Amino acid sequence: MPKVPSYDSPQVQERGLSSSRVSVNLPEALTPGRGAQAQADQVVQIAQKFKSDADQVALMEADKKLTEMETDMLYNPTSGALNRKGKDAFGLPEEVNENYRKTTDEIQKSLSNPVQQAAFNKLAQERGLQINRTLDRHVAGEIKSYDDAETLSYVQTQMNTALTAYQDPDKVAQAISSQKVAIAAHAQRNGLPPEWVKLKTEESESKTHSAIIKRIIDNGDDLAADAYYQANKDFFVGQDKGEVEKDLEISSRLGFAQREADKILGSGATASQAYEKAKEVEDPKKRQALNEEISRQLTIKKQAEREDNEDMHRTVKNMLDSNGGNLNDPRIQRTLSRFSLSDTSSLKNYARNLQEGKDIVTDQQFKRDLMELGANPETKDKFAKMNLNSPEVYNKLNKNDWEEVFKIQTAARKGKDVKELKEFRSDSEIAKNVLASMKIKSTSPKAAAFNDKYYAALVDFKENNGRRPTEKEMSTIANQLATDVVVGSTFFGLFDNKKKLFEATDEEQQQAFNAQAEKNKSMFTQASNTSGKPMRIRDKKTGQILTLNKKTGKYE
Repeated sequence: MPKVPSYDSPQVQERGLSSSRVSVNLPEALTPGRGAQAQADQVVQIAQKFKSDADQVALMEADKKLTEMETDMLYNPTSGALNRKGKDAFGLPEEVNENYRKTTDEIQKSLSNPVQQAAFNKLAQERGLQINRTLDRHVAGEIKSYDDAETLSYVQTQMNTALTAYQDPDKVAQAISSQKVAIAAHAQRNGLPPEWVKLKTEESESKTHSAIIKRIIDNGDDLAADAYYQANKDFFVGQDKGEVEKDLEISSRLGFAQREADKILGSGATASQAYEKAKEVEDPKKRQALNEEISRQLTIKKQAEREDNEDMHRTVKNMLDSNGGNLNDPRIQRTLSRFSLSDTSSLKNYARNLQEGKDIVTDQQFKRDLMELGANPETKDKFAKMNLNSPEVYNKLNKNDWEEVFKIQTAARKGKDVKELKEFRSDSEIAKNVLASMKIKSTSPKAAAFNDKYYAALVDFKENNGRRPTEKEMSTIANQLATDVVVGSTFFGLFDNKKKLFEATDEEQQQAFNAQAEKNKSMFTQASNTSGKPMRIRDKKTGQILTLNKKTGKYE
């Protein structure tokens, strides 16, 4: 570490800058002729005035140069003396004095007579004293700032040493002792009182012990942290004492909770038994911490079990996919005992389909239920935790649909905003509103039939148009499916037999549209002789009902 300059006596004092001494020899007086005395006196006065004016101008020019030199020497942004900091400022008085002497000598030599030189010499000496006072104040301030910074840096280095070697009491004691010596020496150099030394020494020792305790707490050893505090508690002062005691309280509470939870759950206690055991703790804060730790450990355990279960199901599925559905594979047989009855049954169905080369037919309502779980903010966590590798799931979805849902769940588990789920929520809201308008419960078979037709129509629309339908277009599709169509007649043809469009079979729908087309054609022919087009037709690609625009002649 650089050594801070130390002086035995005050070093800041006024001193003049050296300059050349000028001997002023006044010109000899003129001796005018006796007869021309008055005229001669007038000539002398005029000459003396011109000479005085010239001296003033020359002195002013010299002072201008001196001022420019002082400004550059002290305040230049790059090389100015007052912009030099720290150790770089320590040699400024000698350096500036030498430069000032050289510059004033050059200016003085440029003056034309002893009068000018003598006046400039006096001016330069006064300016030099001012510059020295300014420099002395600057250097003294930089020496103190450097001393403060270096002492603080040294003390901090010793704190870091103690923190690194906190398990070695001798190293800690040595580091604290070095801090005390540095603080005392700093006080002596700067004339600081004993009270300052005592205060700073206590602060540095307190902060060193505080940092050590926080390090021990961060390492998870609350018992060792408390033991260290008890051994050194007399050295903590001010805010450090309060903060350390608060940290120790929290650390002790968490440490107690972890140890007790490990003991309770390690004994094989169930969740309810563990929470009952926690009630025996009288301290309210410790009991709360223990309950939270039990909950945390149970959650971690449950998550680990879920991940293990998913890995097991994924492994079996991959083996079946690779061996063509051979359940007799010894590796699969060793695992089957861990499957539930429903999973085992689904797994056998899946294996049978693989053996027969059949692709699974997707249960569309089941897929929609999965998407609904993910799209609903209240159930999205449940969707993220579902085991899609379970046979009960992948036995109800064909390969493409399962991969689609699995990809969506993977993104949801990472906390991403999944576009497919947002789109499904928008689609389903429209379907729910139309079902509600027909007073059909969303869980009824009729609702499932409506959804089958509705979502199929959305897929058809996207395939035929190369884009998703807008909300308005989706509403149109849903409302058309909810319209009544005539599928026949009852009571000797006197009354129409009607169904909702989504309930009608394809044959019934075609019959209804044909009948409607004939009826519209007849009505339109009576109203206009320009065309025989029907008023309404069904778009074979989208399934939408289009109405003829009489002005454009196009169906919309």
